[in-house]
Amino acid sequence: MRDDHPLAGRLGVSASELEQEDFVMFPRSLAPVAYDAIIRVCVLSGFSPRVTQEASNDQAFLGIVACGLAVAIVPELSVHIKRAGTTAVPLVDESAFSPLAVVVSSGDPLGLAGRLVAALGADKG
Repeated sequence: MRDDHPLAGRLGVSASELEQEDFVMFPRSLAPVAYDAIIRVCVLSGFSPRVTQEASNDQAFLGIVACGLAVAIVPELSVHIKRAGTTAVPLVDESAFSPLAVVVSSGDPLGLAGRLVAALGADKG
């Protein structure tokens, strides 16, 4: 969101607090699972997002947000891209977290991919 948005500077917001906002989203055809996850967060919070802008990459998202045309719900990785005039505020809704999976080659279980899977599994305990 813009850094002068009333919710900017908070430690976290609920998706329901965004109900009256205009949203920028990527076209569903680019990433249907991620798109549906964002819609799901909003619907579980009691509203359907009012999508007024579409963009196909992070820089376009940030430009639209910086201009004050919309807010965006994006993966956490995207918030590391800095753009003057914008700020990221984490969503606190449990439904805003997506489980991830790692797909590795079965031919190299002790290689780099295998070590990654082992490290991720160790994190659970």
